[in-house]
Amino acid sequence: KVNYLAGFAIFTNGLARSFSNTMYHNLSPDAYLQSDNPNIIHLKKKEITWDGFFKTLPFNVLKDCLVTGTGETFCTTSEKRLKFFLNEVEAPDLLDLEIINGDRALITYGDETEEEIKTQFKHVVDPKNYLFIEIQN
Repeated sequence: KVNYLAGFAIFTNGLARSFSNTMYHNLSPDAYLQSDNPNIIHLKKKEITWDGFFKTLPFNVLKDCLVTGTGETFCTTSEKRLKFFLNEVEAPDLLDLEIINGDRALITYGDETEEEIKTQFKHVVDPKNYLFIEIQN
């Protein structure tokens, strides 16, 4: 067993998506979100990919489409793109990568400038600054 933490944020057309709804919390024993900070992933097992984590949640993230928990769909078009960043570097293959302790991921959909993406990345919680509190169900 491990006690890894990783931070993430998802933006669609400049708006930060919220994971505060309980429908996103404590859904897997291996990788889950909690209500105290729903942008921190708690990992209890090694070798979980970003795709593996997202598959535990009630929405869908694919390489070119995001379908939210409420059914909104955001797919890459000629004007807007779904982009993936890991630790402030664009990572088109993010979904295939293993989540490492301290990782920070940003998934963003839209036509943002580089500056706007840098601003969005500031919303990704740095798990190193997170006070670890284990909430028991």
